[in-house]
Amino acid sequence: MENFVATTLADAQQLVADASTDTSLHRKEIYIAGLVSSVAKKVSQKSGKPWVSFSLEDFGSSLNFSLFGRDYENFMQFIENGQALFIKCAIMPRVYGKPQDEEAKENTGPVECDLKIRKITLLANTKEEFIKSFTINLPVTKVDKEFRTDLIKMLKANKGKKALSIKALDYQNQIAVEFFSRKYKIDINTELIEFIEHHNLEYALESQIAL
Repeated sequence: MENFVATTLADAQQLVADASTDTSLHRKEIYIAGLVSSVAKKVSQKSGKPWVSFSLEDFGSSLNFSLFGRDYENFMQFIENGQALFIKCAIMPRVYGKPQDEEAKENTGPVECDLKIRKITLLANTKEEFIKSFTINLPVTKVDKEFRTDLIKMLKANKGKKALSIKALDYQNQIAVEFFSRKYKIDINTELIEFIEHHNLEYALESQIAL
């Protein structure tokens, strides 16, 4: 989860709170992830239409959501207890009704805001949909015959569709050169990440979305 998420649920809550007095945050899009819990399916007594409430939890916090109407139809398929989701949201001012006059329109007081769900993806599918390329930051001092052999073996074992680049870092001369691989495209998975972290290397993900 930590490799793909730009905003924790706690940070998302704070952004929504800040948006009540900071209009620059209105309609700001953010991406969050977590596990679905406390799913409650209900029927509106007024309209007779179904709706659902649920919580989204990560390691440090939780957020509550409700889905009605079109949102219920579009997203209900994802709402199951224990399901891991990746969600695109927008911070939207809460609308209670149309302003009655120009004075109401010009009100500059605090405005209550909510997170409006724009899109839901299964977290397991996130890398296929959103990750464009993978870069390994490689200090030149770590490059030897044994490491090169192990790296090539790892890349061959994890062939996929994502572009790979290696950034050679020469800290002594303060030089960085990035090489784009034409030979290898990779699958970004746990085995590859563990290999990189085992060798105390850093990596970067280039996303196809503005996170």
